[in-house]
Amino acid sequence: MRQPFPGITIWRDPYGAHYLVDPTGTRRITTDTDGEASGSRLEVYTTQLLLDLAG
Repeated sequence: MRQPFPGITIWRDPYGAHYLVDPTGTRRITTDTDGEASGSRLEVYTTQLLLDLAG
């Protein structure tokens, strides 16, 4: 779990899926096993950016 900014948390489940948690709720933002993205392209891009910044 990482908290790159106050109020925003990114966490990974044991199966490797990433989730973005913010005041609006929780969204899965990584690619499913069948290759389909869960979440909008903007959410996936933003999460990758936040993960890079937090790392």
